[in-house]
Amino acid sequence: MFTKLPGFRIDKIETAETFLSKVQNYLNSLEYNYTGMQFFQINRGASIVRLEEVVKMIMLASLPIKCLEATILAIFLTQGQEYLKRFTISFVSEFNGKIFRHVVLGIYSSGLFGALGLSRREDLMYKPLNFPSLSLLINNYTEAYHGHHHKLLRVKIGLPISHRPYMLEKIQWKGILIPFNKGHTKKDINNILDHYSRFLRGSTNVIIKKSLPNISSDSFKTAKKQQNPSYRKVIRLGMARNKSDNKVSSLLSTSSTWRSVTNLPIINSKIASQKIVEAE
Repeated sequence: MFTKLPGFRIDKIETAETFLSKVQNYLNSLEYNYTGMQFFQINRGASIVRLEEVVKMIMLASLPIKCLEATILAIFLTQGQEYLKRFTISFVSEFNGKIFRHVVLGIYSSGLFGALGLSRREDLMYKPLNFPSLSLLINNYTEAYHGHHHKLLRVKIGLPISHRPYMLEKIQWKGILIPFNKGHTKKDINNILDHYSRFLRGSTNVIIKKSLPNISSDSFKTAKKQQNPSYRKVIRLGMARNKSDNKVSSLLSTSSTWRSVTNLPIINSKIASQKIVEAE
């Protein structure tokens, strides 16, 4: 007698919580891969179109998967549900001198954060949409790591994943990198997470802060306070056309890459301050 393979179907009318629960149930039905054998090879640098081919193989084979395959699968299962904002959350921890890596798919919808994924531990995978802020979601994972006696080294949060990707567009895994082993206070980490969450929610593309902790990454940077009082810290997250490769830019005439601009001079005048407030 043949075993019935897991299936996934989207209903026309259902809430975000119901839909995400259905996606997670499908991931759970595939089960976590404890065999030590890698059934599917995932290239993080591959385009979303190429990753779609791997997803089809995963769903067709219905073999056990690990956290990375589950995250990629969750991205495609939620594709087109534009009321969901999605971003990757990667963890690096240490236990008994060994380094462990883990990744889940962060979700934001209607003012609440959650996550989809698979793990050996139940408290390191699925998180319902119950967290009003990104910092509370990350703190929940942090407490889970401590409960398993893991030392959390760093957390990496990716950029928003488009529901309508370009042909060669890739998943941006690194939007902000937060080291947990550099002596930063919990207040500083929550502060930077709450500011970055504003960008993930799409409520702003300019973040201004006089004093942020010295936590940096490729796309979301903070630096030491300038000695010149006429400078204030400005972190601008915007889009810039990629003109480094004419062949690629010809294929992707509307393609974009992320950039950040820090430490821009601001004139201390009422007009300048009004423009800054409007930009927020």
